Amino acid sequence: DTRPDVFALGGILCAILTGQPPFRGQSLQQVIQRAAAADLGEALGRLDGCGADAELIELTKSCLAPDAANRPEDAQAVAEAMTAYLEGVERRLHEAKVAQAEAKARAAEGRKRRRLALALAATVLLALMLGGAGWLWIKTDRDDHQAQVTSDVNDALNQAGAFRERATTAT
Repeated sequence: DTRPDVFALGGILCAILTGQPPFRGQSLQQVIQRAAAADLGEALGRLDGCGADAELIELTKSCLAPDAANRPEDAQAVAEAMTAYLEGVERRLHEAKVAQAEAKARAAEGRKRRRLALALAATVLLALMLGGAGWLWIKTDRDDHQAQVTSDVNDALNQAGAFRERATTAT
């Protein structure tokens, strides 16, 4: 059947993901011995540590299964699994882009709200300052008027006292 081809695809995926073929050795003879013994421990360890998506690692491991019955049926099955994986990656990428756009929109809305709050606070502060300045002006004007009236009353009382004294001395 085509399962040896599937193993070869697994070897290619292993080399792509880890940068090394599934079987390594100091000599060609050692590589052949490891392949004959299906010694994949080192390759599986490298796959686990390569940092690729778990789904892709599992596909690679299933292609490299020592027992042919445990491998995908043929290259078409591997291609379909790879297509499903890529569609999942594209879906997650799209979701990430949508989430990023939503985050940017929320951040822009937050900045807009902060600017509006700042403008409102500045307006309220300006209104309070103008109100305080107006109150101070009115109070100062009233105090000045009160002082003028008090001064005029005191002058009138002084004149009245002076007239009374003249009238008393004239009689």
